[in-house]
Amino acid sequence: MKTKKILLVILSIILVFACRYAGRVEFTDDVIGSMDDSTYKIVLSDLGGTATDAEIAAYYVKYQKHYDSIK
Repeated sequence: MKTKKILLVILSIILVFACRYAGRVEFTDDVIGSMDDSTYKIVLSDLGGTATDAEIAAYYVKYQKHYDSIK
């Protein structure tokens, strides 16, 4: 009985992390998909050229007004 409870807790934790990961991936895809190519390249350049898509998406959302005014 105790083993079932422990297994349920472990599976619940895994499910929570999987949902958070899926949400982050979907957010990143939505943001990157909404950016035009030139904005993507500018943000990537501003971040040093080695940023991941998740970093680019987070940075773009944080400074979206700035990048939208560049267009």
